[in-house]
Amino acid sequence: MDDLNEEVGVGELNATVEETPKELKRRRGPTIMFDVTRIRSLGDKKVVRYNEDGAPIGENGAKLKSFIGSATHYHVPITYMSWKSVPAELKDKIFTTVEAAFVIDPRSRKNVLQTAGISFRQFKNWLTTKYIMPHKDAPQLLQVPPEKYSFIEQNHWEEFVRSRLSETFQEKRKLQQDRRSKNKYNHRISRKGYANLKEEMEGSNEVYVDRVKMWKKARVNKQGQYDNDDIQQVVHKIDEISMNIDSSSVNRHCSNDVLTQALGTKEHNGRVRGVGGYVTPITYFHSVKKTSKDEANILVENEELRRRVSELEAQIRSNLSTPLSAHGSCSRPIEWDLIKMPTEKEVICESTSTLPLALKSILRYAEKVMEKDSSITFSLPADLFGVSRKTSVLREDIVDLCNMNEVKTFTLVTYMMYLYSSVSGSKENMQLMVSKPDQVVLAPFNPGGHWALLAINAYEDTVFYLDSLRTTSKATTRYVTDTAIAIFHSQKSINKRRKQTLWRTCPLQVGSTTYGYYVMKYMREIVNRGSIVISDSIDTRKSYSQAELDEVRVELVEFLGSYM
Repeated sequence: MDDLNEEVGVGELNATVEETPKELKRRRGPTIMFDVTRIRSLGDKKVVRYNEDGAPIGENGAKLKSFIGSATHYHVPITYMSWKSVPAELKDKIFTTVEAAFVIDPRSRKNVLQTAGISFRQFKNWLTTKYIMPHKDAPQLLQVPPEKYSFIEQNHWEEFVRSRLSETFQEKRKLQQDRRSKNKYNHRISRKGYANLKEEMEGSNEVYVDRVKMWKKARVNKQGQYDNDDIQQVVHKIDEISMNIDSSSVNRHCSNDVLTQALGTKEHNGRVRGVGGYVTPITYFHSVKKTSKDEANILVENEELRRRVSELEAQIRSNLSTPLSAHGSCSRPIEWDLIKMPTEKEVICESTSTLPLALKSILRYAEKVMEKDSSITFSLPADLFGVSRKTSVLREDIVDLCNMNEVKTFTLVTYMMYLYSSVSGSKENMQLMVSKPDQVVLAPFNPGGHWALLAINAYEDTVFYLDSLRTTSKATTRYVTDTAIAIFHSQKSINKRRKQTLWRTCPLQVGSTTYGYYVMKYMREIVNRGSIVISDSIDTRKSYSQAELDEVRVELVEFLGSYM
């Protein structure tokens, strides 16, 4: 169904109806996307960046969206009733055309065609609302396609006009208009989209950008105000709910989060509010879509389990008896071979008496001086991650660091900032950077449940996969990294030295929560060794000692101390 959304992808918003009864001569429409067409003819494709949700971002991301719209308008006749009815051959042609002009992730085919489907629907809506409905009582003005879209075939236009003027479509259109009028929370981000809005917010002073912040930001007008009272009421409710809950206990990827509670309605299966396209509830909330068949099977299985448990309990009671002790003078029998267990719960933690002095000091400061939700804030230079921004380490992150708990993201970022500051003024490292620029890229990442590190030397076509647990499949990581190296080689005109990129492993860790400290230790050895040969920097022993891991913890807290 058509949603009558007038947002389009190639500049149709400024179009006007130019046809008159005398203007029946067909003319060539305007050529669009000049730069992409020129670059494609020269064989120099535009590289598209993606965010963590798989949505294209940046300038080339916007051009990709416009180009998909242009290709769809040109190749897909408007006579198809819906995107589902468009033949697979035409969809393949659109994707092939896009691949010829852009360097895109091969796995983005679904998203490209999803964008094409939206553009197809919006284009037909635009033609209907701008060119057909205003002149439905003047058929002489609807004899030929609009001059701006002269690529539309005459017979396709005539069939499209007939379908749009039919009673069936008029009823459908009225129904959609009624539904559209009930939307009280319209956003104002236009073609920027939530993906680029998130990137823009992350480039400012925002430490963490979730869908609640994006939903609010997307509905602020140029005057910094909300358009209507309905939006204002939801914003007040969001602020009220946020104040009444502990921010540290909030699961930002829970389907019943602050935004869902404030809006009062659950998410639909096909989209997540405040996030934009390309994201579904299954991927965003890490949930599994349940069906009525699944629920029925679960009920049957539960009933079967109850029956089997009851049978086992009855069998145990009838066939077994409790052996009693044959010794002792106690009048009360004692069950044989049982040991009395302590009632106190045993908690294992790192004793503060064994902590290095620097860790003791900052732990005492965090627990006694810092407020519950306070943080230590500092600025990251543009040379480190390509953009200058502020970041913060929370009080709870400092406590976790001192207690050898799991390393948080901003803690790892802070240690990278420390390493950068420690080598930026070093004469030896400056000489190495000048003679061997951009040789090694250190990319810590979390594949799910623990930290790992990629040390990439694109010039040597070698990747060190430093995953100390070695429990995570590296298939996806390897695919993405190999693709990035291939793009780099293409841009630098480097001949690939090997048929396949060389991947190597690293030391194996012992503890279950020390993986973040291993990653910091890996980076420290690579940076401090001052060599671009990773095999010279990474120790090949089975594991690091606690004293060696304490080195990075002490360095990190001493660096944080300079900002306290």
